[in-house]
Amino acid sequence: MSKKMILVIDDERGVLESFKICLEDEYIVATTKTGEEAIELIKKILPDLVFLDIKLPGIDGLTTLRIIKTINKNIPVVIVTCVETIKTAVESMRLGVHEYFIKPFNANEINTLVTEIFRQERVPYGNLPIDIQMCIEETKDKLLCDNFSLDKAVSDFCRELMRMTLHKTNGNEGKAAELLGIKQSRLRNL
Repeated sequence: MSKKMILVIDDERGVLESFKICLEDEYIVATTKTGEEAIELIKKILPDLVFLDIKLPGIDGLTTLRIIKTINKNIPVVIVTCVETIKTAVESMRLGVHEYFIKPFNANEINTLVTEIFRQERVPYGNLPIDIQMCIEETKDKLLCDNFSLDKAVSDFCRELMRMTLHKTNGNEGKAAELLGIKQSRLRNL
């Protein structure tokens, strides 16, 4: 299995070196000091995880975060900063940051966080409730046995998953839509 790549974006040389020391035994660690350099690097080689400082020369961390999420919204980004403001934390969470980490930090905190993030990647259905995960598995098995057309299988899978989720939530369309991450109006089109 190949090593995962972690990109660290920070204008402090000591922080970049600390991340390398903490992580380079288990991961490929790339570092850069500016948001502009990071964006160019991400366009070429998608990292598996990004650590991003807020205060950067040139474009700031929040702008860099916005651009990263337009390149690939699924890259987990961890904000690492010594600037702790509620406004910045709220804005970064709104933009899809995975975690907000305050400097200074220690190697154990970083290693634990990275392990946790990569472990979550392996969970096939994320944080869906277990009964919904079971519905997905049952529906997938049923449809794979009954259908040979991939388009039809996908369509049937989505319809059946919505039906089962609606059933599990006792007909609560709002709750079912929330669990599936879709608009409530899609449930009505069953």
